Amino acid sequence: MRISRKSYPIIEDVFSGLQSGFNLHDKDLALIFKEDFVSVFWNAANANIEIFKKNIYIVSKTFEDAMNSARGKLSALYDDIVFGDELDFSVGGTFIMGDYVSFFSHSFKAQSKDAFTTFLVFTKEGFPILMMVDDVRLQKGVFGWISQGFVTDQPKDLSFLRYMASRLILLDMFRTYAEVETVFVGPGKKADVCGQKHLNELEYPITFLDSRWFRNIVRSEGFAVRGHFRLQPKKANGEWTRELIWINDFEKHGYTSKARISNQYVAI
Repeated sequence: MRISRKSYPIIEDVFSGLQSGFNLHDKDLALIFKEDFVSVFWNAANANIEIFKKNIYIVSKTFEDAMNSARGKLSALYDDIVFGDELDFSVGGTFIMGDYVSFFSHSFKAQSKDAFTTFLVFTKEGFPILMMVDDVRLQKGVFGWISQGFVTDQPKDLSFLRYMASRLILLDMFRTYAEVETVFVGPGKKADVCGQKHLNELEYPITFLDSRWFRNIVRSEGFAVRGHFRLQPKKANGEWTRELIWINDFEKHGYTSKARISNQYVAI
């Protein structure tokens, strides 16, 4: 797999500030793409460029499938964080998933009910598919748009956009809090990932996401009804942090399944 300006032009376009504007599918050309919508999406993308640049991920199918298997449990953990109101929370970056590229940022602060979300999905060639901006600072409500060329059996509305955005929240939560396997490929470097060769021709580093631990948990535990995720406080390098652990049915007997040691490969 070659990740380059030619194979994923939308990445460089967004990182450079969408100087040429948006391309549109033929099915969308007949629609009135309101000017205020364009400016909101454009401004939101430009305001989050540094977040998008900082973390570029290629998400493996196994990683995504494992997250989907545990979606309910991870969602419950997210609710605990939100309603616990004790932690600042932020996730985001650029997520390459098949032929689609998502640019995403979501954050809120403890003791505040205000959340900020920018969710922009393009084909790798640069055609917008899904867009949502939810920012109380805009004072205009939530802006959402779905391409007519996007095929789904679900109603094309804000609920669907929020559902799609929540998938990235859960993916990035797992990456943030759990012991995951990563392959970090620096600009101009090659790496072998799961038996496939990859070349990063962008000027930005890319991280491949996978997790044997997560897959093993899915396979062996099946995320039983009474099991749940928990953010466990721990001390690392003299500072308190948190890690994601799975508490299974036997917690009452003192058993906690342990995560594997993370395996990291770096090509720089």
